[in-house]
Amino acid sequence: MNYLKEFLRGRLFGHPAHIMLVHFPIALFPMGAFFDAASFYFNNTNLSLFSFYSITAGAAAGWTALIFGLIDLLKISPENKAFNTALLHGGLNFLWLTVFTIFAGLGLSTYPYIKVPSIGKLAAELSAAAGMLYSNYLGGVLLLKYDIGKEKSRSTD
Repeated sequence: MNYLKEFLRGRLFGHPAHIMLVHFPIALFPMGAFFDAASFYFNNTNLSLFSFYSITAGAAAGWTALIFGLIDLLKISPENKAFNTALLHGGLNFLWLTVFTIFAGLGLSTYPYIKVPSIGKLAAELSAAAGMLYSNYLGGVLLLKYDIGKEKSRSTD
């Protein structure tokens, strides 16, 4: 029962779950874009397949992180200075996650025959990966400036 209570508070094994999980899409989405760029440059479908795996794994981790991010968002009072930053951070990351999930779904429809990406798909992936830099910067602001996502120490110092 204690694990369920912790889960509903946005924690896994006593740690903030959102902060634990966001590193996977942060790494896997740009890696997928990189593999698609290399696939496009070298006209190599094997690199496209690597991209598909990266993006699909990033999307799975991203949707899980989103659930815990929503839990963290619900803990912030709208009067808190961090609230608007949290909304922007979450909204932008929701956008990037949706874009990459669409690409994962399109790849799944032709799996295992993943094609070299079009220039349009590649531009969208690289743009979304670049956009993630800003929205993840906002996540860092929430964590480091406003202490959002972590609980205050209960030490008796």
